[in-house]
Amino acid sequence: MPNSITLTLDAPGVNLYTGSESDQYDLVFTKEDTKIVIKLSQTALESLPGLANVALPGPGAEPISNDDALWRKKAVSLKHLPDASMQILLRELDSKSLLYVLWFVKDRQLAQTVLSNLSRRAAAMVLDDLISKFQGCDPDAASEGDKAVARQCLHGVLVILQRLIDEGQIAQVPV
Repeated sequence: MPNSITLTLDAPGVNLYTGSESDQYDLVFTKEDTKIVIKLSQTALESLPGLANVALPGPGAEPISNDDALWRKKAVSLKHLPDASMQILLRELDSKSLLYVLWFVKDRQLAQTVLSNLSRRAAAMVLDDLISKFQGCDPDAASEGDKAVARQCLHGVLVILQRLIDEGQIAQVPV
């Protein structure tokens, strides 16, 4: 059972410092004579924005659900995109979002559709990045931080898809 410590600081100062090792960071909370240092790996640090977006959605935004099955179901429309529409969508995506979505959705047909709509070189780079980033980790067994980032990336991809549909660049996809 992991150890758990709960501390409450009202309006603390927050700073982030590079730790003693190049891939380690110190998240420091201070309030008067109290100082709390949390040591984070680069991966843990990168997951913080996704967790914050889940916990603190923007004004008027709905919280991002952490129901992974629901998110994977929402992604089904992506694999039914015609090639021309997939290519338009891919031009709009950043590589981080694409990697997280392919990893998180765990759908061979979606991965094949995406990779077949990239150049050979780009497809090879995506595969290499997937392997090096996730090292075969099953998304269901991943940290909540990584899953939160993946859900946020998938949400972003679906928002872009809907915008392209609304603009008439991509036809509505029947599912």
